[in-house]
Amino acid sequence: MPPKGCTEMRKTAIALILISGLLITAIAGTFLVILGKANPNPMPTEVEVPPPVIPTITFLSPENNTLHGINNLTVSFKSVIKLETATVGINQVYYTTSWRTDSNTVYVWSGVEPYLTEYSNNLNLTGVPEGDQTVTVTVRAEGYYYRGSLGRAYFFSNASSTIAFTVDTTPPTVSVLELENKKTVESEVPLNFAINEPVSKISYVLDEQENVTIAENTTLSGLPIGAHNVTVYAWDAAGNVGASETISFTVAESESFPTVPVAAVSAASIAAVAGGLLLIRKRRKEATHS
Repeated sequence: MPPKGCTEMRKTAIALILISGLLITAIAGTFLVILGKANPNPMPTEVEVPPPVIPTITFLSPENNTLHGINNLTVSFKSVIKLETATVGINQVYYTTSWRTDSNTVYVWSGVEPYLTEYSNNLNLTGVPEGDQTVTVTVRAEGYYYRGSLGRAYFFSNASSTIAFTVDTTPPTVSVLELENKKTVESEVPLNFAINEPVSKISYVLDEQENVTIAENTTLSGLPIGAHNVTVYAWDAAGNVGASETISFTVAESESFPTVPVAAVSAASIAAVAGGLLLIRKRRKEATHS
């Protein structure tokens, strides 16, 4: 059993330790209260805010709402995002098309190189199907700026833009009417035809000669006797050219009636008149004697 004096010393030491802990806690609490009053937001924070700027997307080619006679097109565009009061940059660019369900990423920021504030590209599109089509380009950007003691504000900014166009690679269908294998005695022949769609130009070639531009049905005139052929061509708005079959026809000589020489006709007429006069005189003479 420890001596009585040692026990009392231990109790005194424990009491001093407890009192010291209470004093330290009180002092620390007072310091924190004072510090809190002096600086309500002691630690800087990061807060997401609405984007103060969005990327602009400009299509350079082709022109919007245009017609094309090919299945392979190049879509050129440029995107820009700039703001003097913030650090901003492009971190992803992709596009979608009306004839495919997937998206095609053409740029991704690695997180290492400096931000891009401008981006341009030429999208080489192959096998674009017939009809009305669209291409949509989407640009995603991000940025940040500091708000003094309030910390850093960051934001994400996205933009999309769409270009529309039409692809037509089918040529017009041209049919020549009422002329195939026809035989005629006329030197003027009507050239009538039918086309299955609106066209920008029509022409014909007669007997492999020069191309003649026309606006509608026409007449082939001054045709010499003999065999002929004609082909009609038509251009649609996309530049596709359609051609009819080459039609053959013949201009024949007219069939004339048998002719008698003028001299023979005159002699026969005189003989007939003379015979008639003799017959009349004979009948009158017989009537007098009776």
